Amino acid sequence: MRRDLVKQLALLLIDWEHRQGRAVDRADLARRINVSRSSLYAYLNGTTLPSTAVFDQLLTALGTDAERQRRLSTLRDDIEAVPQRGARGAVPPAPRQLPCVTERFAGRGAELDRLAHLLEKPGGVATVIVAIDGAPGVGKTTLALWWAHQLKERYPDGQLHVDLHGFEQDGPLDPGEALHRFLHALGAAPEAIPDDLDGKSALYRTLLADRKMLVVLDDARSSDQVRPLLPGAGHCLVIVTSRDRLDGNRSAAVLTATRPL
Repeated sequence: MRRDLVKQLALLLIDWEHRQGRAVDRADLARRINVSRSSLYAYLNGTTLPSTAVFDQLLTALGTDAERQRRLSTLRDDIEAVPQRGARGAVPPAPRQLPCVTERFAGRGAELDRLAHLLEKPGGVATVIVAIDGAPGVGKTTLALWWAHQLKERYPDGQLHVDLHGFEQDGPLDPGEALHRFLHALGAAPEAIPDDLDGKSALYRTLLADRKMLVVLDDARSSDQVRPLLPGAGHCLVIVTSRDRLDGNRSAAVLTATRPL
């Protein structure tokens, strides 16, 4: 049903373009229905189901006739009702991607105290980003994963993890590939995932906007590699490990906390 809705919306866009004699300006269309461009992109690609009110505004903005609007509204309501009927596979499970870590952990009390203090600071409505940096072999990944496991219950919408291979001989993992993996884990249909990095990043932020998730980005090469993988406004925690400070300065510190990156 969701694919049918995406197809019907695409046909509406084509019809609108034929009537107007020009391409649909997605940014203008988003403003007219009072949503972000990334949200509109997610609606048109079937990744996110718009609310009834927003969907009605979208159909009106595209000049949909009354009969077609009735049929599409019914289709949208049927899609929304599927998870409520408990259909198998209708809602993907929350990702639980944290690798296992040893139960024995000692010698990082000062760093853990600093991390705990960071999360206790008031005004925690924004995504918190923590960077752990240091020389190879000092235990950055172990510290990050151990701390993440202690906190995971605070983030009920799941955990995402990726090894960015920042300093391997074959080169770092492309952030677009990392985003593709994350989007798949978050339930995005393959045909709904954009090809370009900006599109993937926008869709990723859209899917995380109302979720409380923990994201671990291990072995980052640079801020440029990490930045597309950061959620937008929300209640997420991002833990990044790297051999270098992600502001470009060399550092032998075991832990650096930043807000934002």
